[in-house]
Amino acid sequence: LEYTGIWAIVVVMTFAGMEAALVAGAISALLTYAIQSIAYPKPIRGSMTAATLRSSEWNRSQHASEILDNDVTGRMRVRVVQFQGHLFFGNVSLFSDGVKELIRSSPFHEAPYVIIIDFTLVLGIDSSAAQAIVKLRDSLTKEFGIKLSIFVPGRSQGFPCETNLSGQLNSRYTPSDQTPKGNQDNNKNLLAKLTGSTVCSDLDEALVYAEDALIAMENPELLYDNIKKSFLGAGKKEVRSIEEEMSYALELLESRCSGAEMHLVERFFSYFTREVYQEDDVLWKQGTKSDSAKLLVAGALIASLENEAGTTETV
Repeated sequence: LEYTGIWAIVVVMTFAGMEAALVAGAISALLTYAIQSIAYPKPIRGSMTAATLRSSEWNRSQHASEILDNDVTGRMRVRVVQFQGHLFFGNVSLFSDGVKELIRSSPFHEAPYVIIIDFTLVLGIDSSAAQAIVKLRDSLTKEFGIKLSIFVPGRSQGFPCETNLSGQLNSRYTPSDQTPKGNQDNNKNLLAKLTGSTVCSDLDEALVYAEDALIAMENPELLYDNIKKSFLGAGKKEVRSIEEEMSYALELLESRCSGAEMHLVERFFSYFTREVYQEDDVLWKQGTKSDSAKLLVAGALIASLENEAGTTETV
């Protein structure tokens, strides 16, 4: 729509002169504003805390899980906001002020430490809106004390705009380049990674990052335990035989059954059977009845949710 207006202005200027082109430009801007305002009246589709959301990073220690489940330190402190439609100069104030009002009106016990802004349903972003998003990021930090802002384009090619918005928003504080002298320096560098703002490709990755940040705020050393397997560098455990795989699977199951006696965990584990899946295999389809529980020992799974509009979103 914007490009159509530009071409119209060029044609008018070529055949009717500069003054007529100025009038055409004003008319084009008004039409663009009116059409986009009617088509996409609400740039903010919805907002919620992450209290009921879980990332795919479920292999966490008992202490880390307790932090995330706690009403004061956990997922309740993460606010997820979803944008939709076209973001342009006409609705800049709507989404910018709207996000600020959501944070401002949050109850004290839900005041967010981390905010996730999801752009999966956004169709386009003009230059004015892109600048406003960067300013919004700065305001969230300075005015509201948000420790970490996470932006989710929801597509592999990045945000739907011509400017390098990903590069501008991915501005985490850089850890020290000096060689760490101990756990204290390691913890400082880890906290630096989890502060400021960053861009995650999808909502699940954003939730993992947000959970890591919440844990690091309470005890950064929990992110170095031998159960943690996040993208921060812990790496996956090497398994060289079926026996080692079974031992590792039992270790994972024990971590999920905190407080249970070991002989009960082993008895529970005896009901499991080993299954191997290939890429693109489907374990469950949306809406089907659940008939089993599975323990993921190696590899990764993707959960996709089909929305009402027919679009698919990775959760």
